[in-house]
Amino acid sequence: MKKILFSSTVISIISLIFVIYLPAIGLYATILFFALFTLVMPNASSRMLNNWLLIYLPFFVLHSIPLIIFNFTKSEYLLKLFAFSEISFILSGLVPVFIYAALIIKHHKLNGLILVVAYALFIVTGFYSLHFQTFIAGTIFLILSIYLPLNPNNSFFKNFLFLYFPIFVVYTLSLLWEPLFDGSHVEMNWYTLPINLIIPISILIGLKVRQRKYKIIRIIPLVIVFAFIGFIVHPNWSTFLLKRDDIKEIPSICIISDTNDTIDISESSKIVVLNIWSTSCGVCFREFPEYEKLFNKYKDNPRVDIYSVNVPLKRDSTHNTVERVREKYCFPIHFAEKSFCSKLNIQSSPK
Repeated sequence: MKKILFSSTVISIISLIFVIYLPAIGLYATILFFALFTLVMPNASSRMLNNWLLIYLPFFVLHSIPLIIFNFTKSEYLLKLFAFSEISFILSGLVPVFIYAALIIKHHKLNGLILVVAYALFIVTGFYSLHFQTFIAGTIFLILSIYLPLNPNNSFFKNFLFLYFPIFVVYTLSLLWEPLFDGSHVEMNWYTLPINLIIPISILIGLKVRQRKYKIIRIIPLVIVFAFIGFIVHPNWSTFLLKRDDIKEIPSICIISDTNDTIDISESSKIVVLNIWSTSCGVCFREFPEYEKLFNKYKDNPRVDIYSVNVPLKRDSTHNTVERVREKYCFPIHFAEKSFCSKLNIQSSPK
């Protein structure tokens, strides 16, 4: 136990050094270090959760706790010390997931590897389309729960937990991750509700089907049902939510420029284009080159007002946010007022 704690602490310190001086390399090196360390280090316990806590605890203390303290204290010392906080913020969500994935492979060998590949496929399809992810989730977990070799001595409930618990952990972390670090409140993402329901349901159905004959005959109609849910039900559910959240009347909405001028965009008689982003959104930064082209195209158009609006997190400072964007881009930066997101029914970025 002491050896694991000591080794994990050393890796966490090395990770900090990498993140400070070589942020891009530090991100991938940290994930690789912890995944390999988890695979080669002898288990201190037969319980996977105990091993996960032993490996993750030093990293959490060194990377995560200072970030949480900074967001509640706004310490200038911690601000300077954690100028690399964005990378640490990302790692604080990824490292526990990769440690858990490595432990699954280590404890369950081939079964664990198959599970991790299935989880990865499920997550990656989400970047393509939520509707496609719904179909893939139902199909993958149905097939896994039918054909994956499971311990015959385990109860139905234990097999269900073995298949579903890792996805449950990842989803729970995704809900708690950002609120933990920026002090915001936890919000349910209703757009992903069909996915969150279809996974446990497909596992339960699969575990029942594996006990019966003619499995393939039972799988085909279920896959058709999952396709219907993914490509018909889920899009209609998304449309319903968009209509529910549609704004009937434009409220008074103000944004603040980087020179501290207040602009009431609801009074504009022009077409108003908003690019809404936050410093925790990697996708937003990848869209900046396209946004800059769009801004340059329409900035002199008398019929269009176009704004890049940052939604500040509690850990952000105006100066650091502006400097980070100014390193590569020239478009003006504006900041959302406190009630901006609630008035526009914005729950996530980019928008």
